[in-house]
Amino acid sequence: MINVRTVWDDWYRVTARWPESGLAGPKRPGAERPWTSRVTSVQIDRMATTTISGESLRRLGGVGAALEAAVLCVGIVGLLVASPVLQPWLAVLFGINAALAGMSLDSLSVITAIDIVVLALAAIAFAGFWPGPGKPHRVWMGLAILLPLAGIAVLLATGLQGRSGLMGGGLVLSVLLIGSGTLRPLGYLGGVANLLLLVGDFATSGPRFVLVASLVAFDYMLLIVWFAWIAWFLMSRTSAGPVSRSG
Repeated sequence: MINVRTVWDDWYRVTARWPESGLAGPKRPGAERPWTSRVTSVQIDRMATTTISGESLRRLGGVGAALEAAVLCVGIVGLLVASPVLQPWLAVLFGINAALAGMSLDSLSVITAIDIVVLALAAIAFAGFWPGPGKPHRVWMGLAILLPLAGIAVLLATGLQGRSGLMGGGLVLSVLLIGSGTLRPLGYLGGVANLLLLVGDFATSGPRFVLVASLVAFDYMLLIVWFAWIAWFLMSRTSAGPVSRSG
């Protein structure tokens, strides 16, 4: 990156010798003002570009989170109408543990478009916090965004594994939200929802298990609320400035 201040200092030293060498006439008062204005303009343009990019990313993340909450709600409808196409794997986990008709571990071996959509929208929603809630945490935020996307690749490769990348990325983001200070309630909610869903995922073994079914159902609803809250938070910040940097 070009250091504007260094370029300006070098230019000033060079042009200051011109009158002595006969290359230029006497220095006119205020001659440096256009250069000062140009430097200020460059700085302002860069700041404006950064602000616009950050606002666009927050808006995109907010839309992604809202769509994620909506798709998860569609999963509830999918259970009610017994439509596998509308059931993300989290809804299938509930169906297996609740012993709903037609639900078994084999149901998780079927890759559906809604699973891919849920993972992709989660990554987009998490990206809305880039470079991090509170202070920048680019490495950890990159991990939070990457885990759902890696889950898609693993799911397509194995036909079964990889979906838990959603909860993994959600846990990383939740820890960062808790560390930000002002966003702790959002972080605690996400931490509880993602952690217990991960437990419910690993605890699903096939036979009917009412406790696990209740756990998955409760945390499924918490996850919907969490993404809806993220959507509200990010969309409200598109007109109020950057994501909070306190903490």
